Amino acid sequence: MAQAGTYEYAQKVGAKWWLWALTGVAAIAAGVIAIAYPDITVTVLGLAFGVFLLLYGVALIAAAFDPGVDAVHNTLRVILGVVAVIAGLVVVVQPADNVKLLLVIIALWFIIAGATVILEGIVNQEGRWLPKIVLGAVGIVAGILLLQNPDMGLDALALVAGISLVVWGVLEIAASFDIRRMRGA
Repeated sequence: MAQAGTYEYAQKVGAKWWLWALTGVAAIAAGVIAIAYPDITVTVLGLAFGVFLLLYGVALIAAAFDPGVDAVHNTLRVILGVVAVIAGLVVVVQPADNVKLLLVIIALWFIIAGATVILEGIVNQEGRWLPKIVLGAVGIVAGILLLQNPDMGLDALALVAGISLVVWGVLEIAASFDIRRMRGA
């Protein structure tokens, strides 16, 4: 029975599996930039993260309109997508205005995204819930770490955000290919 439910879930959300792979690639790219150049200006880090947030938000909003997906998933996706797009626009439009604002936006996004992904993993017992819970936990931990010390230097901010984005991206890509594989099963 669980196998049939997993197949049905993959059929519902699997048509846009590539959106999640794309957001994973964007997360990895932004993370690698942040790790490779920890002393870069806030502007470049802000722009990289802002572009990622915009892509992620658009992908979530697009995925909310998959046919047959339940209202809970659609609502979570729209809420998180709108928050990500707004945060992305704020960061892209004014990335260097305030280091602490950038830190808070990144931290809050990680916490909200993490909690939303965990909730989706708990609610969706048909699909693979463990990767979602791990992905959500990574986001929450990254957000808490960033909020705990708002006065940390840009190098530390870049490193924590970069590592978190790379892990997030890898998990996002893995989940997208898992959905693609289940859809084709």
